[in-house]
Amino acid sequence: MAKNIKSDSEEGQTPLNDISGLLVAVKSRRELNDLEFKNNVAAIRKYLLKNLTDRSAPFTYKWLQKVHKDMFGKVWRWAGVPRKSDLNVGVQKEQIGAEVHRLFYDLGQWELQGHPPVEIAVKIHHRLAFIHPFQNGNGRWARMVANLYLHKNKLPIVLWPEEQKIFRPQYLKALKTADNGDYSLLLKLHKEYWKSA
Repeated sequence: MAKNIKSDSEEGQTPLNDISGLLVAVKSRRELNDLEFKNNVAAIRKYLLKNLTDRSAPFTYKWLQKVHKDMFGKVWRWAGVPRKSDLNVGVQKEQIGAEVHRLFYDLGQWELQGHPPVEIAVKIHHRLAFIHPFQNGNGRWARMVANLYLHKNKLPIVLWPEEQKIFRPQYLKALKTADNGDYSLLLKLHKEYWKSA
């Protein structure tokens, strides 16, 4: 296993300061991204090629951890395990569980109040990215969970672009704006890349 990975990360990506949990040998961030992409595709097939129910997609903390493990478990030993250290983003490690449970409470309230599922998916996406429960992969995981919510509600999913250099600055700006309670930019991005559009 490589002790150092050539850093070619982009703005907003979690830095790879600790690769001790890496299960495969890689020499660059690009190689790592390719491996993670293959693992993510397998998870997408597992969840999005079937109908989701309350039983198969219960939206519990344990289930969210399982989704993360399915997305990254063939690459990282810590996949699906809440981070054990504080990062320069996300809530403090001690607050992760409480914040995820607070999200579930809010989710129930949004549904009771009749918020459209697309808006709820945007809020789920933002809140999970904001909490940042895992050592890495939080953005991809948050986007996946938002898509699982849409799919469970029989709605088309959001097809996020692969060209990150153009998309990423807009995406990071939308997340930062949502940090202040304004979801308009993130909602606009969701709608722009929505499969039905």
